[in-house]
Amino acid sequence: MGLLSFLGSIGSAICSGIKSVGKAICSGLSKVVAVGAGILAGAAAAIIAGPLGIVVGPIVGLLTVHFVSKAITALGKKLGIIKEDVKPEEAGYRLAEAEKHEDWKKREDFPDFDSYYQYLKKQLPDVPQMTLAEKVNYQSVYVSTMKNEISQKKGIDLTDTFTEQAALCRMEPEQQEVVIDTFKQLGYDRVEIKQYLQGMLPENESLRIREALLVNLQKQYPEKTPTELRDLLRDWRLASTDETHAGVARLYQADVLEQRQKLERAEAMIFDDYGMEPEQKEAIRQESIKQDKQEQDGFGQI
Repeated sequence: MGLLSFLGSIGSAICSGIKSVGKAICSGLSKVVAVGAGILAGAAAAIIAGPLGIVVGPIVGLLTVHFVSKAITALGKKLGIIKEDVKPEEAGYRLAEAEKHEDWKKREDFPDFDSYYQYLKKQLPDVPQMTLAEKVNYQSVYVSTMKNEISQKKGIDLTDTFTEQAALCRMEPEQQEVVIDTFKQLGYDRVEIKQYLQGMLPENESLRIREALLVNLQKQYPEKTPTELRDLLRDWRLASTDETHAGVARLYQADVLEQRQKLERAEAMIFDDYGMEPEQKEAIRQESIKQDKQEQDGFGQI
């Protein structure tokens, strides 16, 4: 398989993998988890196979899921939902596999998510080797599950697209919490962040949300200027709406630069975390080196 065909197949493999993961998640709240996981994995697949190119596209696509997995774990730890760092793909695998076992205890049998997850680790101490598509999908299952746990803890519904937007916009844990708390403060029963960012709300309501977000972000970041915070909301809006994914790439620019430097030096980087075949990684490395030679200003052209 050629490099371009391989990269295109990543997106389709992730999307088809969503269906297989979804089959394992078939009852009650788990249906919501399957939908949310599909949205997040689908967003990553679209970036990987999209117009950013055969170097930046795969890096950004994988970074979005990798980043939001870490960020939502950090928020979950802060809120007391989970007590330890986890490997998101392993957690997602255990959560999906648990739905196949009617005789196992369910989440509602435990006082908190952490207790339930410790039980699942005993039931499934080992996890299999995973393909790139499986890792993205199981990470997405975990992220969607944590989203639902945070929703219950905060007392406001986080829509299925919440983690998608958090990933695209590279929202830090504290930024995610500001968004959640702002919508709750304004009397919403759902965090409609995608609707806000994509201009789907009435203008007066959009302005009300914007002003509240700016006030609460200023409390979280007293060292930042109002202009910097307005720029942050502008960057989120661009990342959410730009179909070329250039807005997403800009928010991950420092991360991508670091990954490209590791790639060009043949050091361990994000492709290794996702098990990309050595020959495919080498082909992308050569393409990255060629691009750097062709572009005098390097990464600034994103």
